[in-house]
Amino acid sequence: MILPLFVILLQLEPAGGALLLVLSAFLGTLGLVTVGTLFAAMAVNTRGREAILPLLVMPVSIPVMVAAVKVSEAGFAGTWTASTTSWLLLMVGYDALFLLVALATFQHVTEE
Repeated sequence: MILPLFVILLQLEPAGGALLLVLSAFLGTLGLVTVGTLFAAMAVNTRGREAILPLLVMPVSIPVMVAAVKVSEAGFAGTWTASTTSWLLLMVGYDALFLLVALATFQHVTEE
């Protein structure tokens, strides 16, 4: 919901890169949600979880945030280059890796 508002308020023209913007928003959000949920499930029974959770999640989520910014930049410029493909593949690999890790460790993480 925020992306169209962002485009309108800043008077940006996606220049044909709307697909890249949507893809970047989806993959970036998926990566952040996956990492956040995985680490929140691991930290739920620790003392000081409110303080330790951001310390765990932020360094691990930096690659997906940088990749989302780079792909969004290409979407706003309307250009698709080899580096855009590289950043997009990084986001797909990152999301796949953490989704598989979360699925593989779900039983172990959720048991008390």
